[in-house]
Amino acid sequence: MLQPIDIIWIKDDIIVGISDNLPVPKAGEELDYYYPPSEMNRVLEVAAGTAQANNWQVGDRLEYINP
Repeated sequence: MLQPIDIIWIKDDIIVGISDNLPVPKAGEELDYYYPPSEMNRVLEVAAGTAQANNWQVGDRLEYINP
């Protein structure tokens, strides 16, 4: 990845966790692993700060729109 990200952990259509502002790994450093806080079946990776800017919270329902 080239910029910090937020990871949105999703079970069906409900946010079950948010890992926010995850840093870009530095060259030569061991990579960090990130795990969901509970069972999930989808993940959404967005630019860092997106979850906060949109006031996304655990328990929120996401709606998927097919363009």
